[in-house]
Amino acid sequence: MACQILEREGERCLHLETPVWRAEFVLSNNANLIRLFHLETGRELLRTPDTLAQLRQMPERFGMPILFPPGRIARGKFRWKDQEYTFPLNDHIHRGNLHGILLGEAWDLISVVEEGTVCELR
Repeated sequence: MACQILEREGERCLHLETPVWRAEFVLSNNANLIRLFHLETGRELLRTPDTLAQLRQMPERFGMPILFPPGRIARGKFRWKDQEYTFPLNDHIHRGNLHGILLGEAWDLISVVEEGTVCELR
């Protein structure tokens, strides 16, 4: 497996290539997997932005962003195990929080394990 961190349009990107796949993660923007290309068939499996500026404008539309917590949180609040959690209201139409707090956050590459093609991000 080939693995390298490159800069693209001012963003840190992780490029991985195996005998089967070519992948690109934007580490500086939510570790979003923006490209997953199947080498044998020549097919893109994800919606890939033309530019990273386009990704910054609509990060939830491209690739596979990490959306945590997933979905909508009504009024931006929920309770779990006697603890109340509050998120900013970023969905003003439905008065809630949409996709939580990780969207747009930078991640770091910690390690790559070639057997099984595992990348650990933080």
